[in-house]
Amino acid sequence: MTPTKKFIQEKAEKPKIAYIITDKYFPDLEVVDSSNAWWLDRGKTERLISAFKIDSSVMEACVYAGITLDQYKYFCQVHAQFSTIKQLCSELPCLQARQEVVKGIKDDKEFSLKYLERKRKNEFAVKQYVEQEGDQTIKHELSTPMMELLKKAGELVEPKE
Repeated sequence: MTPTKKFIQEKAEKPKIAYIITDKYFPDLEVVDSSNAWWLDRGKTERLISAFKIDSSVMEACVYAGITLDQYKYFCQVHAQFSTIKQLCSELPCLQARQEVVKGIKDDKEFSLKYLERKRKNEFAVKQYVEQEGDQTIKHELSTPMMELLKKAGELVEPKE
């Protein structure tokens, strides 16, 4: 029996996999086998991923992995799912920082208030907003250091009572 056209296409489209990188932060990366490809060195691929996990730029990650920018671009063409993996890895430092912030809230009341000032500005913000009646709303925000600078410069005159 002769294989069908669909069967031949399915077999032709599936490239040979050199190895699979498994990580809890992203889906499995199936690294394609290719003659003389830099990514056959698993260590280079893992260093590339490690660099993205600390939110490195593409150039920094390439230097850390020991590859060129053109090699990286070709790797991304061959491994289309890698752009998603890069994005997921780049979010890790923010997630870790957020976890530390939440841990710090538990034991530090001042830190808790600072967190709320930034997270729930409408309710806890230190800045004041002044609204004027009419067609236009004017929001005036001057921090204390800015007020001090303006006073020193003579540009801000405090009203006399």
